[in-house]
Amino acid sequence: MSALVCAAWLCSCSGCSEVSDQTASGGDAPQIMNKGARKADSMSSFIDQILSYSETTDKAREVLERAKANGGISVSDYENAWASYKQCMLDKEYREILLIKYPNGMYDEAMHAKGTHEQENKYDDDKAVCAADLNLVNMVYGMQQGNPDLYSNINEAIVDYLKKNHVVPKEYSAEQYAQE
Repeated sequence: MSALVCAAWLCSCSGCSEVSDQTASGGDAPQIMNKGARKADSMSSFIDQILSYSETTDKAREVLERAKANGGISVSDYENAWASYKQCMLDKEYREILLIKYPNGMYDEAMHAKGTHEQENKYDDDKAVCAADLNLVNMVYGMQQGNPDLYSNINEAIVDYLKKNHVVPKEYSAEQYAQE
């Protein structure tokens, strides 16, 4: 069971949750659409898509172009992006920014104590500014960690992960996973 939870978390952090399952008309089970569909033909093509986004900052573009040339984002580039985010928030006078590192190498910011409405609005604005260089790097690194085959369907990505880790039999399908 914990492997299933880990697989679901892994994919949600990897950006494969961008495409949600469609619910079959009249039923509760998600319907598997476009079986085998991929977000891109390769990680390089996926990075090209991300580079075309208008919100790609110069700093993120540098990391992504290096990642394209090297076949993926390096651990050091990923960790540097998070370190820059954390430093930016500290420079904005937040006392402590705690980062959680998961077993797959992904980072996330720990929850913080809620402040007043005004404080939360300022935090959200500051976070958006500081995360501008991080967001797309984080998305690509997450895809490379959690969904390297670039499945469009989250269920296919999860089942592929489970099969690769010998948690389910080879004949186990995304349809079975969706029904369970």
